[in-house]
Amino acid sequence: MEDPHIWSDASGYYMVVKDMNENITNVYHSGVLAHSQDGINWIVDEKPKAYSRKVKWSNGKTVMQGQLEKPFVFCCDGWHRRF
Repeated sequence: MEDPHIWSDASGYYMVVKDMNENITNVYHSGVLAHSQDGINWIVDEKPKAYSRKVKWSNGKTVMQGQLEKPFVFCCDGWHRRF
């Protein structure tokens, strides 16, 4: 695991982190989603893959990226969205 991004809302803490060795998502360098009530003890989500290196661009073309670095989640006033 590498490059965690952690945020919180009224229901607890969330984390996206890069799966370096396919150990959780079975997809090389994909993102893992986990949650925690206390920020210490983490539970990997039932469907843990938050993202992959495959990106579909606005022109419709899909490209497998070599790397995606340091995932972040946009949060605003308690609202968040996974991309």
